[in-house]
Amino acid sequence: FEILSNHASLIAVLKEGQLIVLNHNKKELSYKITGGFLEVHQNQVSLLADDIEILKGPHIQLSGLA
Repeated sequence: FEILSNHASLIAVLKEGQLIVLNHNKKELSYKITGGFLEVHQNQVSLLADDIEILKGPHIQLSGLA
């Protein structure tokens, strides 16, 4: 599914697949995830993934990692 600005709040369970993110510069970042949860609330998206692997794009700092 696609999340645009001012999207309604939601919580979703994610299964294994590809996550594609367009950053503020319209650069595409691509990740492989093995499942998890996604929350959308007030134009912010939070993703809790079981495991994530960068497929395309620059390495970014992910918050919440030990």
